[in-house]
Amino acid sequence: MYNLALRLKSRSRMNKEVIKIIRARREVECFPIVNRGKLWYETLTQDQTIELRSWYYTWLNAPETGIIPQPPSWINQKLEREEILL
Repeated sequence: MYNLALRLKSRSRMNKEVIKIIRARREVECFPIVNRGKLWYETLTQDQTIELRSWYYTWLNAPETGIIPQPPSWINQKLEREEILL
């Protein structure tokens, strides 16, 4: 009985650590893109906006689901193009 309780407790701690890592990754990988502002969003196509919204919601749910979403394929191209223009 004690071993089972110990395993459940360590699993709980591990889950907390995984959740912490997921939240940290979300801060770095998701929020800087999603929080770019109205001017950036106006350059997106309707399909890109839908895909970005889905990606964002998957990130919001990631601590509960454990699923880290892949960014839309066009994200890096769009960001690189804008950086060149600046």
